[in-house]
Amino acid sequence: MVSSVSNIDSKGYSISLVGSDVYSQNDQLFVTFKQPLRVTSGNMILTTANGLNLDDSISFADQTVNLSPASIERALTIGYTTELDNHANMVVLLNHRNNPNHDDFLKSEHQIMIKINKKF
Repeated sequence: MVSSVSNIDSKGYSISLVGSDVYSQNDQLFVTFKQPLRVTSGNMILTTANGLNLDDSISFADQTVNLSPASIERALTIGYTTELDNHANMVVLLNHRNNPNHDDFLKSEHQIMIKINKKF
């Protein structure tokens, strides 16, 4: 059971650069760098049962849990979108995440995504 929570501070940011009509009319090329929202300070006290006393009452122990992760996730996305014809468009995304979910035990992630929309 959570018995107490301190004030929690968090921060995150994102910055993007967008270029239009780069290779053809109505296309866009963009680059985004971001640090997803992350707790920077705060903790909670977790109270758990840890045994049974001789009089059959339950004994409890408090444990302080730091809510701030040890590492920082950062992500870089490069994307391109263009119209293929009057009824179709395409989006290509290249994504790299370092310390996914603010966890330095997880390997970096690399993703390539292609989406084609066709109206008919």
